Amino acid sequence: MINKKSILIFTIICSLILFSSCTATVDTIDSENTVEVEDNSDTETAETEEEETFAEKIARELEESELTAEIGTEQTVTEILAAYWQNQELTSLLTDSTFTIKGLRDETNKAILLETFAVWCPTCTKQQQEIKELHDEVGDTFISISLNVDPNEDAEIIIDHATENGFDWYYAISPTDLTNKLIDTFGITIASAPQAPVILICADGSHELLDNGLKKVDELKEALESCN
Repeated sequence: MINKKSILIFTIICSLILFSSCTATVDTIDSENTVEVEDNSDTETAETEEEETFAEKIARELEESELTAEIGTEQTVTEILAAYWQNQELTSLLTDSTFTIKGLRDETNKAILLETFAVWCPTCTKQQQEIKELHDEVGDTFISISLNVDPNEDAEIIIDHATENGFDWYYAISPTDLTNKLIDTFGITIASAPQAPVILICADGSHELLDNGLKKVDELKEALESCN
């Protein structure tokens, strides 16, 4: 049975998608009109209407809803953000196929280690070596995704990095919008490659950002076991 919470989350997601699709058109119209009114009271309006983050937009929508107290704003914001970044279509650079995190969860019923990285980052490479060692030990009992968050690195650089090091799991480039959603969810650390960020995503969709710094095989294994 579909409950009020599910209906509310679905409604907010739909409204925000529509909001995003209309933004470019509205901005164009506003910019054409701004030249004529830049000296009037619009200055005060501009100061008060600072750009909201995606998470803030969601929170505002919830605060204006009569169901806010019932479902809990903070928990629901996290759920809606997760619905976005776990459903973001990505391209596997090593196989030239597309996937989503949620799709992988649903198809395999396995936990996922999502690592954000940059090729230039030596700590990232060490973290990936630990992930490879874990795969050598336990096989394909979990899924690995390495998500590049450096906009200056292209597919060729990333593919060369993975191939030269013998890393054969999912490698993808994070679109700017996805990186921003991850920052909204986990904080700016998720985009700081030298911190070796790793997100544990259990088969049921629950998730957590593991501690900063290099995670050894035993730590990764313990994190994966917590999903059971």
